[in-house]
Parts: sequence; C-alpha cells; structure tokens
Amino acid sequence: EESVRHHRRAAELAPKDATVLNDLGYCLVEAGQLQEAESTLLRAVELDPEDALARGNLEYCRRLMEEAESR
Repeated sequence: EESVRHHRRAAELAPKDATVLNDLGYCLVEAGQLQEAESTLLRAVELDPEDALARGNLEYCRRLMEEAESR
C-alpha cells in the first residue's frame, strides 16, 4: 500500500513519464489491483512504445487477469 501511494504521487507529478507510470503499474500488479495496473501500463506503453519493460509488464498483467478470469 505505501509503495503504491508513493508511486501514485510520483505519477501525479510526472503524468507523462512512461518510466514513472510503468513503476506505478507494476506496483499495482503486485498489490493485486490488476484493472488499474493494466490501464496504467497501457498509458506507459502508449507514451513510450519502445519500452520493453513496460510492454513486458503489461503482458504479465494481462496474463494474470486471464488466469483470474479462468478460476
């Protein structure tokens, strides 16, 4: 929770920084907030399509979402 809060604040201060959004997105994944994580990671990828880490995190998030739906 604290990590998510800090990363949210960073994203508020730098809403167009793909790295900051990627970090927030991954924290949200780790916190189990997959819907918000997906939208945040998608914004990171849209801002920097060449960011392999953000793309990988988005794919990971979507895999987790698919697994959760199939349970």
